[in-house]
Amino acid sequence: MFNIDHNVFTFISYPLLEDQHSLKNGRISVKRKGTIISGSEYASVSKVRMSLGYEVKNYIQLVHCIAEIGYKNNSYNLLFRGQEKDYKNNKGKTTLYPSIYRPGEGRVRLSSKILLERFNTMENSIGILRKNRAKINLYKGLSDYQEYQIALLQHYELELTPFLDLTNSLLVATSFALLNSNEGYLYVLGMPHTYGSISLFVDYSMRIVNLQNVSPPEAIVNSG
Repeated sequence: MFNIDHNVFTFISYPLLEDQHSLKNGRISVKRKGTIISGSEYASVSKVRMSLGYEVKNYIQLVHCIAEIGYKNNSYNLLFRGQEKDYKNNKGKTTLYPSIYRPGEGRVRLSSKILLERFNTMENSIGILRKNRAKINLYKGLSDYQEYQIALLQHYELELTPFLDLTNSLLVATSFALLNSNEGYLYVLGMPHTYGSISLFVDYSMRIVNLQNVSPPEAIVNSG
């Protein structure tokens, strides 16, 4: 995927890296290095990833923040992801890795050998789904596309995949963030607007699959 670093409106918190001076009502005020700045502003995606996040006290406050983010970033389709932890890379930037690229417990890097094995395992599972698509009532037209099977494998946690679970439901994402604690992280991702069951965006090297359009009705029963 290409590096995307547009400026976006967001709610953000970050420590000052140097003293900041400002003039107000004829008086100079100073914010010292290390002071936590918290509020809303237009910032680069890189700065957002470096930030400490933005704390909200309740769901109503969260809804108001999301409403303002959506209004001031109206060219994006907002999707959400909830997690119990915020994972940073060695540069201190938040990372959201699909499961197939995650090194695993106690590992810093993922070897090319393990990555190849994971993709081979996923390809085998895709083949099984295609071979048995009539038995499990997969939609014939869509099941010709690899993205279709990958989305099912990802959502029902059958295999590691290069897909990442996102939702357009703020409530669902919040419930995942607070699954085992009263604190969590909610990520707001500005994505292109989708145009079908499987949307391909060549400029961003990105695919978005609408799970509601690809899951057979039986999946609701069998996943319980």
